Amino acid sequence: MGQGSDGNAVHLSTLNVDSLCADHMNRWIYTLFLMIDANFKLKLKDKGIRDLELAPGWAYYVNEDSFQKHIDEHHRKNGDAIEENTCSAEHNAILKANLRKEGYIASGVGAVFCARHCLVRPNGVGDLQKGEQFSLNYVQWVGRTYGEGIESAWHVFNSVSMATREMGPAMRHEVLNDHWGSWNWEKILGFGLLMSKSFLEAQDMMTKQTQRFEDLNATFTKETISRWSAQLTRWNNDPTVKPDPFEELESRNTLQEIRAKLAEEDTRDTARGAVVLHKVSPSVFLHMGLEIEDQQRRLRVRATGSLNATALTSLQEKRSTLARRIELWRKTQAIYLPVATPLYAASSDPSASPAPSRNDGDGDDADASPATLTKAEDITLWLPSELPSNLMTADYIKIIAAKECEFRKAQAFDALANIRRICRIITGITEFKKLNLVNEGQRTSTRLRSYYDKFKQQIDHSASRYRAARNALLVLDPTGDWTIHLKVLHADDIRGPLADKDDALKEGRRELSWIWLVQHASSPEDGFENDFCEGMRVEWAKAKARAERWSEEVKLLQEEMRRVLEFLSWKAAWWRSQVNQRAGTSPTLKEGLSAYAEKQARVHEDLRKSFASRWYQVLGTHQIMPPWKVKYLGSEEIPILPNVRLRVSKRTPMEESGDEEEEEEEEEDGDDGDDN
Repeated sequence: MGQGSDGNAVHLSTLNVDSLCADHMNRWIYTLFLMIDANFKLKLKDKGIRDLELAPGWAYYVNEDSFQKHIDEHHRKNGDAIEENTCSAEHNAILKANLRKEGYIASGVGAVFCARHCLVRPNGVGDLQKGEQFSLNYVQWVGRTYGEGIESAWHVFNSVSMATREMGPAMRHEVLNDHWGSWNWEKILGFGLLMSKSFLEAQDMMTKQTQRFEDLNATFTKETISRWSAQLTRWNNDPTVKPDPFEELESRNTLQEIRAKLAEEDTRDTARGAVVLHKVSPSVFLHMGLEIEDQQRRLRVRATGSLNATALTSLQEKRSTLARRIELWRKTQAIYLPVATPLYAASSDPSASPAPSRNDGDGDDADASPATLTKAEDITLWLPSELPSNLMTADYIKIIAAKECEFRKAQAFDALANIRRICRIITGITEFKKLNLVNEGQRTSTRLRSYYDKFKQQIDHSASRYRAARNALLVLDPTGDWTIHLKVLHADDIRGPLADKDDALKEGRRELSWIWLVQHASSPEDGFENDFCEGMRVEWAKAKARAERWSEEVKLLQEEMRRVLEFLSWKAAWWRSQVNQRAGTSPTLKEGLSAYAEKQARVHEDLRKSFASRWYQVLGTHQIMPPWKVKYLGSEEIPILPNVRLRVSKRTPMEESGDEEEEEEEEEDGDDGDDN
């Protein structure tokens, strides 16, 4: 757990391990999580000062003599060879560690911290003589260990860097030791509230992420889940194996051609002996109607905004073409839906009430057809879903309506599939830009922006298709099973499955949009399920990892609560044991030392009681009886207060990295400060 402000470096890695409860499945909770980083602001100038260090190696800095011997031994074996950078990205800290800093004794410090609570480790700091980000979101048995909290420590310690660089080596060590001791003590004082808030958040997120994973898991077949689970198990055992379950696959088109479904339905109708009233089957008729409806949507989009003369001419040509196609389609409609004919007549009669308008609001009717005041894109097609309810009673209309209902379901599922596909494409373009197109100029950026705009238009069109299909289904089959899967599509629902890789903190809290939980209603033979499933393999693995990490965090925090209480008990006993350590003291001095030791012991015992009382209430709200209750709070029953709750921020203090302020201008050496 580190140490208090007294500066005594005590190794506590095995102090609080209860071997009796360290069963095989939970042995991971005793893992020592460490993080290591370098800071190049905490450098030291060579001013010729040779002072004496009073307590070398007693606190956080390593013993300088032993450290220098280790460096000399390494130099004899390896010379000035620069170690190969095996990191996936060339981090500035790694590069600068191999740059010589002329005029400096130390070019910075390297430090080892507790990765869970950012405590400085005893003998965990050393000076750099010459002159990375890894995500734990997917690694088993680490809980929600952040591993980047060391940045918040640098943010604090950088404030003394301008002073310590002018000191002698020994004085600099002791000053920084004092600061690190104070840092650790403040961390310990905050454990009571920190772990309470962290536990409450972990409980909430475990419940939420577990439910989200179960919802996602239910959309796949048992065979698919079994295959993915096997891949995930292999990767957990050996992260170098392929395929990596967390590695995104290249997106593939998962749209299904509606025409194939139409042909199958027509074949089944013929086999059943159904009478075909026209050479164009009912299914083809409906398919043509949906295509016309789709063209109307596209044309309405083109008609928006300010258009020049050329664009207006092209728009009018497309309207004329669409109007002619609608007229031809009406002839078939008169066979299958004769009730629509008088509705058309009424809508085209200038003396009649205007037909339902789909005008986009541009107010320009000058280019409308002379035969009607309604533009081609605003003509009501009078599909079964658009007919008045009093006209839907005839059997022949119910048959056509049932077919439209099936088509609308397929249309909605296909629209969602297209939205998902394009979201993945946009994610791929974004990643490509980050990796390959940094500082490539305005021309490249403009071209990429045109791609984004193009795909955004496609997403908007698919969203419009989905909403139209869902509105039709609300008329055709308002209580059908489709309502379980096809929800109201809001703008904020349209987002990719992947979190922004620049913000790894959000991965554990991310909630998947419902559009990624909808499985297509097509048959396994059409190949869609395999494409969709493989495309969702990464999200399934990440959703499972999120649920597991939060579940692990709940267990780990309970163990850390117990461990903190054990540490505070040990520390109180340690202080009392120091009373007789100093020989040859006068009774008065001994009495003073005894009083001081007792005061420090009481401070730790009071902290233990405060933490235990707080944590008992927090755990009790979740029906968890801590095993340390009798030891630290007595055997008497303690009532759990109702509605014990702490306000939990979006990011717990354990994870707050203290966003660094803009760094000050460095003096004559031109150093750019902390590279982390």
